[in-house]
Amino acid sequence: MTFTPPEGSRISVQTTIVIPVAAKAIGYLPAALVMVVLMVIWGAVINLPVTLFFPAAEGPAATIAWRVGCFVAGTLVIWPLIKLLQPALPASLGLARGGIVYDSGIQPPRLFSAQWRRGRNLSDYFSKRIRRWIDREQLKSLRLRDVETGTCLTVDLGNKRIEIARGATEVERVWLFRLIVDRYHLKSEG
Repeated sequence: MTFTPPEGSRISVQTTIVIPVAAKAIGYLPAALVMVVLMVIWGAVINLPVTLFFPAAEGPAATIAWRVGCFVAGTLVIWPLIKLLQPALPASLGLARGGIVYDSGIQPPRLFSAQWRRGRNLSDYFSKRIRRWIDREQLKSLRLRDVETGTCLTVDLGNKRIEIARGATEVERVWLFRLIVDRYHLKSEG
């Protein structure tokens, strides 16, 4: 039986490939606990009188400066804490007739992985969820690239390079690359 609808049909048949997230390391729990302790300390310290720390600097300016500094320090802890504790979602590839529906899911942070050195900015460590339609023309840029830690499967969308199947093993990425090349009749340059 074929999954191809009749010519001129409006039926859309999609096959979805779900790529599980990389195992969330138990090593994130101590980091999250440290951040929670810092937040508790932050809550207590922000209300301490400034005179305990700066006896010569009594007055409203010192109090305001102290509280602004504590607020900034607290907000710098809250964002990574939320990222560490959010649930991970698997990535998926919807194989449609004209291209791929890509959803990166929510991957665990790459703080303690072997790939952490590859990061160049904060978004490399705390990835955002990406949902894109990748048409056949864009799939021509699909590559299996060799990097320090093995291989990565990438596709170029304009001036952005998206890494597909980040949570998959190297063998799974090679299989996925071959599957997409065969399904969409792409020229294999991986």
